[in-house]
Parts: sequence; structure tokens; C-alpha cells
Amino acid sequence: MDLKEYSEKQEIRHRVCKCCYGVNEWSVKSTDDGYLYECEICGSSSQETWSGDCRIMEVFNVSTNQLELLSKKIGTVNSLDGNNSDTRDSFINLLYSSRHSLNFVTYNIDSFFLGVLSIINIFSEVRGIVGKASDYMLGEIERSGLQIMVSKEKNLKPHQKLVILDGVCALTGSANLSLNALTNVALNNEIIDTHTNFQKVEKLNNSYFSKHFSKFSSPTHYTTPLDDDDVPF
Repeated sequence: MDLKEYSEKQEIRHRVCKCCYGVNEWSVKSTDDGYLYECEICGSSSQETWSGDCRIMEVFNVSTNQLELLSKKIGTVNSLDGNNSDTRDSFINLLYSSRHSLNFVTYNIDSFFLGVLSIINIFSEVRGIVGKASDYMLGEIERSGLQIMVSKEKNLKPHQKLVILDGVCALTGSANLSLNALTNVALNNEIIDTHTNFQKVEKLNNSYFSKHFSKFSSPTHYTTPLDDDDVPF
């Protein structure tokens, strides 16, 4: 089922791992002490009492109104006709529609989009991976305070381009998060594909974002502006 069909029926419930932000991939085992929850993506687990909530799982609902809004914004992006300003505005307005989470992977990012993500982070949690950044952009990322990790090793630079909005729609293609990339999209030199099939969106998030976020977010591989109090994933 896709976004538009589901928005006409009911809200969506997601169960998200607080360590890797994978969606709906859990195993639950009954034990003498309650339940053992384990994320099947990163292996994080938590033993919970019978009456307690799972400490490593966040449950949230995406309302039918939000699903309808995202569906309309996706439609605007899909109907782009090559105008540069329309491409930029439609893409950014879609990102601004996020109300719970925005996960992304990009090879590089510019100051403009870092500013866009900083605004989005006010009302929706932003977390991402950047494959390559100059010393200047690395400083900008660190000063932003966003949960963004930047690769430090030559052989560990994710090159996929992916944005996941609220766990229900995905943007893929060849375009990085930069104004130059959006200009190239308008010129048909870059591609942005939209995905609203929920099973596919979950797979994209879990395979191309969460597995990398979990596996390569140690200080050995990445630098991150996370606070000292945050869990070192």
C-alpha cells in the first residue's frame, strides 16, 4: 500500500530503534522477567518487565492529516517541469513537511542545505550521514549541533543519496543535498525519485541508512557533533 491509499484509511504506527533508527524490525521474546526486545538491524536489546515500556524502542504514529500532506507535496515534486526555482522550492517544501523525523545519507552537503536541516530540526528530528566534507563544512556541521556524522576514512564514504521523511516516504537518486545538485535536477542532469510504498520505504531506511548509521558511527570511522551525554552508537 502507498502513501495516498493509506492516508484515506488510517494513521500509521512505527516502532523505531533509538540506536540505529531502524523501523519495524524487532524480535520479541517472552522471558521469566518480562520481554526481551532486540533490534534486528543493529542488535541492540533491552530486557523489560511485564508492565514496562521498551527503553530502546520509540513508538510514534503518523496521522492521516500528515500522510495526506506528504502525499500532496510528493505530487508537487513529481510534477516538476524543469524550472530551477520550482525544483528548489518544491523539494525544500517537501522536506519542511516532515513532522517527526528526517533521516538522510548524502555524499556531500552545502551550507544552504545545512541551514535548511537546522530549521527542520526545530520541529522534526534530523539525523544523517555525509560521505565527504571539506574542513570548512566539517566545522559548519559541528557548529550546527545536528546529529550528522561525516566519514573520515577513504574506504568508508557512503555514496548513496537518500532522504526518509517520517518513515513513510523516501527520496532517492543521484542528487546530493546541495543547491548545485537541484540546479542539475532542473536541467535533467540529476535524478530525484520518490517512493511511497511503505514496505519499500522501510527497506530503504533500514538497509541504506540505519545499517550504516549503526555500523559506522563509532569515532574510529566518523566524527560527530553529538553531545558527551549522548549514547555512543
